Amino acid sequence: GFNSKAESVAPLMRTLRDPIADVVEGGLLSLGRLARDGHPVEATEITPYLGHVNPLIRSNASLVLVHATKPGQGELFLPLTAAMEDSEPAVRNHVAAALGALGDKDAVPFLLKGLQDTKALVRIRSAFALARIDDKRAVPGLIAALDDSSADVSKAAHWDSRKTQG
Repeated sequence: GFNSKAESVAPLMRTLRDPIADVVEGGLLSLGRLARDGHPVEATEITPYLGHVNPLIRSNASLVLVHATKPGQGELFLPLTAAMEDSEPAVRNHVAAALGALGDKDAVPFLLKGLQDTKALVRIRSAFALARIDDKRAVPGLIAALDDSSADVSKAAHWDSRKTQG
């Protein structure tokens, strides 16, 4: 996947069925790189890995979805919103970004909850996702996040609240 060649997607998708967790982890990481570079990776084939027992596999799957999720893929809504409850902060972080990419206004309550996460990166990603969705229901949560203990969250909420209001 780090070769940035589109023809790598199909063989990497096959690695996801490997019984060795390290192979699956590496396949997902490489698919994430390819998706980031604009190569099409089928998001619906990645979402089952959000429920994997291995936290690194869940994290890498969520990373792929940051770049593979496109607006209008309603079938991704339930797996993504469920993953906002994952025990791993990296998963919640990436899933918040994927929800922003999905652009579904029904994700607003899940992302508002993300603004209350214990991890600042999840709160930041949730704020940016809310801005991307651009729904007025996000404004009160973003205003409250202006007083976040993390200056980075506060900055993200400030930027987002201005975009959402305008």
